[in-house]
Amino acid sequence: MSLFILRSFGRLTETNDSASEMSTGLPHKQILSYTEGLHGKWLFTEIRAVFSRRYLLQNTALEVFMANRTAVMLNFPDAATVKKVVHSLPRVGVGTNFGLPQTRRISLATPKQLFKTSNMTQRWQRREISNFEYLMFLNTISGRTYNDLSQYPVFPWIITNYESAELDLTLPSNYRDLSKPIGALNPKRAAFYSDRYESWEDDQVPKFHYGTHYSTSSFTLMWLLRIEPFTTFFLNFQGGKFDHADRTFSSLSRAWRNCQRDTSDVKELIPEFFYLPEMFVNANSYNLGVMEDGVVVSDVDLPPWAKSPEDFVRINRQALESEFVSCQLHQWIDLIFGYKQQGPEAARALNVFYYLTYEGAVNLSSINDPMLREVSLQVYILFHIMLSKVFDAISKVKLAPEWHGRPKLTIYRQVPPLPSFIIHSHHFQLRHTRYTEPCPKATTQDTVLKRKTQRARPQPNTSLTTSPICCRRQSASSKAN
Repeated sequence: MSLFILRSFGRLTETNDSASEMSTGLPHKQILSYTEGLHGKWLFTEIRAVFSRRYLLQNTALEVFMANRTAVMLNFPDAATVKKVVHSLPRVGVGTNFGLPQTRRISLATPKQLFKTSNMTQRWQRREISNFEYLMFLNTISGRTYNDLSQYPVFPWIITNYESAELDLTLPSNYRDLSKPIGALNPKRAAFYSDRYESWEDDQVPKFHYGTHYSTSSFTLMWLLRIEPFTTFFLNFQGGKFDHADRTFSSLSRAWRNCQRDTSDVKELIPEFFYLPEMFVNANSYNLGVMEDGVVVSDVDLPPWAKSPEDFVRINRQALESEFVSCQLHQWIDLIFGYKQQGPEAARALNVFYYLTYEGAVNLSSINDPMLREVSLQVYILFHIMLSKVFDAISKVKLAPEWHGRPKLTIYRQVPPLPSFIIHSHHFQLRHTRYTEPCPKATTQDTVLKRKTQRARPQPNTSLTTSPICCRRQSASSKAN
């Protein structure tokens, strides 16, 4: 039996029956019995991908993705140990799901090297993968992970209309302008940030537009407050208490208004907004308090056009996969992962953040003062560090559907199953769905489904699918495939 054991002091070793007995004098089974609950153990054959990661500002971690759709993040004493561990593992690389070769060199590659080597951008351009999948790919290779709240995946706000009873996804006015950062969407607020940047005169602190960030551990906990383990994390973060009711995430409409008006609120979203309806439900009946206007905080108030949390997630995901978003998503990607992340282009795009939030601004290894080192870590944990740029050039544009000889992904087609690298073990196992009605006619011939394909689709091997706009959802347990 080949496996590796993460010892309690951080050492990762391969073991088998004879090796363990020689090193400890104890039978192999007795070792595993003794370490149950104290050590993690995984078969080499379970590994599907390995990525190098930063942890607390140091390049000392690995994230290992397993066949059962879980991911384990391991931190080591130093970067040299990380290399030794990677070279001691089988040739698993980063997995074909990422369009990358399976080599140890790729597991230690930088985000830019991963992006350059992968074919995922070309697949996205050709509409072979969805917008959701492509954003998850960029988040993953940039170093963002579900296993670290301070480096959590980030997604854009898409919809701007949270007040109407009906939502028309063909109207551009219902979509956010993805060419601008969230702080620049409101002209008055954009003028405030621009004025701050131009009038800044501190010699010690470089100019910036935003003193806060679009993604922090506290924001992630705020979004996911109602589900475990995030409820426990939030309470630990808040000293054992829930936050004031008026500051609690209680309404999608209010959350959108705040990030358009409040000069200290430039939050973007997280992936769960596009696949996890449970995050909007206070299923455990937590006492989240009463707001000053007397409203009791419980479930998240949905926009009128969403009849249920599942309905909101479905429509939000459809908006993400719409043609309107597809033709401008590359501009938001430039702001978060690309050439507008920092430097002169970031300044022109109104996209400069406080200097300590950028990668490389703090070098912990050069800080000898324990107190200063602790302060630097707290800044990182609370306010986030911008992760590496994935590319320096202008990102590529998704090709129009009529450029291809066969129908590709559109909002009228089934969104493909979420790949295994985005489903983490802390999420609920969501109910499978399948489809029994045809989709509506699209506006062009290339996006029309042929009649012969308009039948019940087989249930995918995944925890979630998203239904088209008009399809009737049916529990997979009620009918055989």
